[in-house]
Amino acid sequence: GGGVRGVIPSRILAELERASGQPISSLFDLIVGTSIGGIAALALTVPGPDGSPLYTPDSAAELLAGHKDVIFPGGELSVPRTVTEARELASTVTRTGFAVAGRHRDRGNARYSAEPYEVALSEFFGDTMLSSALTPIVATAFDVLTDQPTHLRSDDAAEIADRDLPMATVARAVTAAPTFLPPAEVEWGGRRTVLVDGGVFANGASLLAYTEARMHAAARGRSPDRILLVSLGTGRHVGSPDYEVDDFSRRHWVGLANRLMKAAEAGQHEMHHRLLRDLLGDQYWRFQPKLPADEVFGTDDTSDEQMSALSAIADQFVAEHRGKIGQLAELLESEGQHHSMAVGTP
Repeated sequence: GGGVRGVIPSRILAELERASGQPISSLFDLIVGTSIGGIAALALTVPGPDGSPLYTPDSAAELLAGHKDVIFPGGELSVPRTVTEARELASTVTRTGFAVAGRHRDRGNARYSAEPYEVALSEFFGDTMLSSALTPIVATAFDVLTDQPTHLRSDDAAEIADRDLPMATVARAVTAAPTFLPPAEVEWGGRRTVLVDGGVFANGASLLAYTEARMHAAARGRSPDRILLVSLGTGRHVGSPDYEVDDFSRRHWVGLANRLMKAAEAGQHEMHHRLLRDLLGDQYWRFQPKLPADEVFGTDDTSDEQMSALSAIADQFVAEHRGKIGQLAELLESEGQHHSMAVGTP
């Protein structure tokens, strides 16, 4: 997940490519992504005319950034930048009942039209099919017709004709975040589906990547117990040491609901992190920058201020972890293990 915060894992991946001298698609046996992580998984496995990856992490991020104002028009006005601004907005919502999202009747509860985004994705992926991915990938979506997770696997696409979709269609479906973009209606698996962003059930892709990696390794006659898992986040806010009991107990319902949703999400991610750490030990590599507690980095905030701030956070994180990334590059070049990556975990 993370929207425009996807710039953070892209910088980490760029450093990993630099340290290893190899493209990401050659370093991993499987790449799993949720939301913007699904876009990353697709983008880094698009074959070019010569069979090598069409995009690097940097070039993919730059191309998407060039379309940010088309995808999220006016996005810089939609999300408050500071906690104070967020509280003021929440107070306004409570008093007036103003709907922050769904301001346009023709989009239902979606803030943005899907058409400009679909045009951008078509330019980005062309007519490349999911089955053409250079490395096996899994992108997550959720079918609101059946209330079931939908795992869009390139391996399935290569074997089952009605599960093969254009990468642009997959990208549209796995990033159809509720209240931001309308759902994607897709014919898949011989039936009609209405897909939304997989973050509604797997905002953290790491545990899913682990289970997919075990199946993937076993299907290829490799030990499912020799998995190296790399998990890349889009940044996580650190708690405030000044938080008081009254800050929680006296909140109005809008603020309280927001806080509870964040707590549930943070707890889920921490549980997954601890579980994978216990299961894999030093074969689990987690890269998750900390975001300032007093700033809100909106999914759709495309302002120059936010993009510069995110770039600075990403660059500082890479500089501080360059040695660790170099060690990982050496491990990924070794044989005998199944290398999996989860991208876009908040």
